[in-house]
This record gives sequence, C-alpha cells and structure tokens, in this order.
Amino acid sequence: MDKFNPQPSQYIFMTNNVKDGTLHVIEKWMKKHSNTMIIIRNFPKNITKRIGPYGAIALVRQILLNTARKLNVDKAIFIDDDIQIADKDFITKMIANDKDIVGGAYFRTYPMGDLMSYLAFNETGEKAHCPYILRNYQLHKLFKVVAVGGGCMCIGKEVLMDKRVNFYPITEYYKKGTNAEDYAYCVLAGSLGYEVFVDDRFKICHYQEHTARSWRVKEDGSYIDFEY
Repeated sequence: MDKFNPQPSQYIFMTNNVKDGTLHVIEKWMKKHSNTMIIIRNFPKNITKRIGPYGAIALVRQILLNTARKLNVDKAIFIDDDIQIADKDFITKMIANDKDIVGGAYFRTYPMGDLMSYLAFNETGEKAHCPYILRNYQLHKLFKVVAVGGGCMCIGKEVLMDKRVNFYPITEYYKKGTNAEDYAYCVLAGSLGYEVFVDDRFKICHYQEHTARSWRVKEDGSYIDFEY
C-alpha cells in the first residue's frame, strides 16, 4: 500500500476476534501513517451461524461504510485482505473513472475462476441463471455491469452518502439461493438509478489458501503467474 500514488487521505482497517498477529502489523503501520484508523469489533463467535457468512461480511462492510460517511470522503475504496493490487497508480486510475460504483476485475477462486462480476441478471432472478463474466471475457477497459465483487470496489460520493443503499441488512434480490452482500449492494444501487462498472485494466490478485489467481489467463485456459 505504500506504493500507491497518491496515498489515500485515510486508511481504515477493521478486525474481528483476530489472534494471528494482524493487530501487531496494523499497529506498526499506524506508527508510520498517522492517517490510519483501526476499528476493533469482537462479534459473538456464533455470528456467522446466526446471520450467515454473507451477513457477517455485510455487517463488517456496513460498519466501514458508515465510518466513511462520517468522514465525509469523496470516494471510498474497499480492498479485502485477500486482494493484492500490483499497480501503484491504482487509486488515481480508479478515481479518474468518476463512476458511482467501479469494481476491479479479479477471479473467484472457485469453481472455475470466473471474474467476480455479473453482466446481467435474467428476469427470473434465479442465481443459477445469472451469467458471470467468464475468463475469456476481458475487454481491458471500463465497461458496465450490474454487480461487482466487494473485494475491490470504489464507491462514489453520491451513492456512498445515500442512506438507502447499504450492505446490511442484505437486500433480497434472488428468488432462490444465497445472496452475496456485494451483489445485493450493487443491485440495490442500480434500482435507484446508480450505475455499476468494472475496470479490468488493473493487475489484481485474489488469494485463497496460499494460492493466487492472476487477472489474466493463457489461451489454453491456464493461469499466467502474477508478476510484480
């Protein structure tokens, strides 16, 4: 994050029941970066069982969203701890898009590595029939979608400050299946006239279980190693 140019006006970290050294790392970061805020919440251990995994993530995102509203920022960029960005001008480029919601293009790590975005939803709203952007669908530009993953998401001020648009509680939009908090947020925003885009020009890496999947793939479908 030190390589980002320019640096954001505020860093906000949030942790929950961490015992793996995360707080120590953030505290070291805070000594060098006075514009850092850390939110520590100890949710009940059964929180995921009570409200589901997407509900728990939505609650965390909502707390961060509320904090950004209080700070009255122009834009807020969500970056999950399993996302790595290899582009020092990422913030400049993302903000320059000047859109309501813009997501970075990164692969889900299951089952086939499709990009974490939806081109469209069908009329039935059934999850099984909602097409993903597939691995060979890469335009290397900014393009409109209906939903993007919250792991790398830039939210413009108008939608950010609109208290009708929230991550939590999750808005129902599937007739079947489980709602993801980030897609629900985008669909709700879209229903209120806001627009959602993907910018797939950034090198963004999605980690899971110590593996990384690059933003691009070879012609044979195999992954190109992520380079820094």
